[in-house]
Amino acid sequence: MGYQRNPAFAALGSHSNRKRGETVSLPVAWIYQSSSGIRQAPWAKTIEGAKLAGQKLGYEIDVYRLDEFSSPAQVHRMLYARGVVGVVIEYFEDPELILAVDWSPFSVVACGAYSEKLPFDSVRASNFTAARTVFSKVWGMGYRRIGVVSMHHEPAFYDDWSRVGGALACEIELRGELGGISPLACSYTEFERIFQWIENNRPDVIIGFPAWLYDRLIDAGYRIPRDFAYADMAIDEFGNSDIAGTLPLDDAMGVAAMEMLDASVRMGIRGVVSATRDRIVGCKWRDGKTLPVPR
Repeated sequence: MGYQRNPAFAALGSHSNRKRGETVSLPVAWIYQSSSGIRQAPWAKTIEGAKLAGQKLGYEIDVYRLDEFSSPAQVHRMLYARGVVGVVIEYFEDPELILAVDWSPFSVVACGAYSEKLPFDSVRASNFTAARTVFSKVWGMGYRRIGVVSMHHEPAFYDDWSRVGGALACEIELRGELGGISPLACSYTEFERIFQWIENNRPDVIIGFPAWLYDRLIDAGYRIPRDFAYADMAIDEFGNSDIAGTLPLDDAMGVAAMEMLDASVRMGIRGVVSATRDRIVGCKWRDGKTLPVPR
């Protein structure tokens, strides 16, 4: 008969039911795509924050791995048949597979960092802010020969380079000009370039990414913080507690994604959008033994 569910009206009706004390939850699909298996998804803290926020807003989240479906058409049919009103795409490795799905009946939010920008509203961590936070902290402690090493994903995420930009912007602001050590941006496999860069520049402190760069430096024989101090732009909260740096607010990412999705459901924003909205989530600082006060 051509009837199609209107998620905006469904959400408003669910809100009325909740006010009367009834529990009516609208289904939301939390989707990721990881053919290689190199990325853990869904990210535990992010999905935890999203589920807590979803409960308050009247949504129930189910997690789906896109690789398990036979075709993009099957993804569309299954989500539509289950009455899904919104979709959060947390992680993907194949943009063409994501864009091959007909998302038009659903409100969609992309949550996280990707190799390219999707035509949906998004929530992501601010790599620029993280780099500025670390650089200003290191500078405030008295370090001046500051070296920045930012390893990027393969293929590079579209906001990987913002880490370098944040550090350079902060250095110009604090020093008044760029210092004598040029930042090093390289792929995850180019460790020899990092070791050579260290020997050539002899930094007093390294601001690095990702957190496991610290382990590679230790494995290579560097004594941190004796040879140089270290701070990271994205610490693994459950990793080595000695590492100083910024912690991503992963739970806040999940909350922000659900808040943005709820707004889209209520406003009837569905499928691909021409002018995307981007919500940026900050970070918090953690002290660590790798970054002592310089003598």
